[in-house]
Amino acid sequence: MVLLGDLGELLESEKKPFEFKFRNTGNATLKISQVVKTCGCTKAESDKSEYAPGEVGYIRAEYDSSGKHGLQAKSIR
Repeated sequence: MVLLGDLGELLESEKKPFEFKFRNTGNATLKISQVVKTCGCTKAESDKSEYAPGEVGYIRAEYDSSGKHGLQAKSIR
C-alpha cells in the first residue's frame, strides 16, 4: 500500500477532489480492470484502462465529508 497524501481539514459536507499520478514502469501493458474504494463517500476512476510501458496515468477521485466527523482514513485500490 502507498500512502498518497493528507487531504487536510475539511468542513462537514465539503467535497475534496484529488488525483493520483502513476507511471507504468513495467515491460508490458498495465491493465486496470477496476478501481476499488472503501466507502460510498469516495468516488474514483482511472482515466483509461490500459497503459503502455513508460506511460503516465491518473486516478481521479473525490471525497465527500457529508455526515463525517473526526479523523477519517479511506483507501482506493
